[in-house]
Amino acid sequence: MPTPKKLPKVIVRKLGKHKADGLYFQDGEEIHIDKRLKGVRKLDVYIHEYLHHYFPDMDEDTVANCATDLAGFLWLVGVRFVDNGE
Repeated sequence: MPTPKKLPKVIVRKLGKHKADGLYFQDGEEIHIDKRLKGVRKLDVYIHEYLHHYFPDMDEDTVANCATDLAGFLWLVGVRFVDNGE
């Protein structure tokens, strides 16, 4: 399984007009995350969009299930985002 050579740039912004919590661009350059996300949902969306990058052929249901399971586990063991300001 090949490892992506370049990490995508993460852009945090409002995504309301896209009706999405996160977006992955197939060129592998960018992941967009809605800035209003909080808690375990925020962690889930970060994982979800990165899974699209790491496993580009994985179907959407598998990505969603893996991201939610992993986010739930990480949240259970105390993984959190720290707000250091913008």
